[in-house]
Amino acid sequence: MTDITDIVTPLVTLTALTVDEKRAWIFNVGVPFEISAEEFDDEVWPLVSNIWAKHNSRSPNAGPWISYLCRFAKRSPSSSRKEGVPSEKRRKTSVRPAGLCSAKIRVRRLDAGKRVRIERYNGSPDHEHSIEDSDKLKFPDAIKNLGPQAIQTARHRQHRRGARGEEWARRHCSESAPDRCGQYSA
Repeated sequence: MTDITDIVTPLVTLTALTVDEKRAWIFNVGVPFEISAEEFDDEVWPLVSNIWAKHNSRSPNAGPWISYLCRFAKRSPSSSRKEGVPSEKRRKTSVRPAGLCSAKIRVRRLDAGKRVRIERYNGSPDHEHSIEDSDKLKFPDAIKNLGPQAIQTARHRQHRRGARGEEWARRHCSESAPDRCGQYSA
């Protein structure tokens, strides 16, 4: 059996790429690649933190790793509302079906945490939606570092795009998975 540290993957730098190109690179990971841990932590992950949710982690000898699952995968269906709670006391939420996307990545820390290898996890498929749909669901951490005016501008753009991915869920469920989509089924 080949040790994971023996597999050669290209060490790349994403600093020359635009923000959109960096996000696209991590959104649908084609071939495994490595970048410095500093570049990953400071420049790349804050741009895609809204796309991925922690799924699993391990600490083997080859280096600790964390697998991430697309936020649209959502492990379990939304719970129903409690009866008898006045509408002014309810949180404003929307019901979103579970299991809408199966994309997963694995982020492995190498060389005592100096490098990061990013790869698909267990041959997972590409996302079944666009980056913009992920942006509607949640803002990336990079937005937290912006000033108030930039945040207001981003929220305005987000609002014009639609309400938190519901449109994508309706379209996706009616086309490909009506049996697992609850209220969005056709």
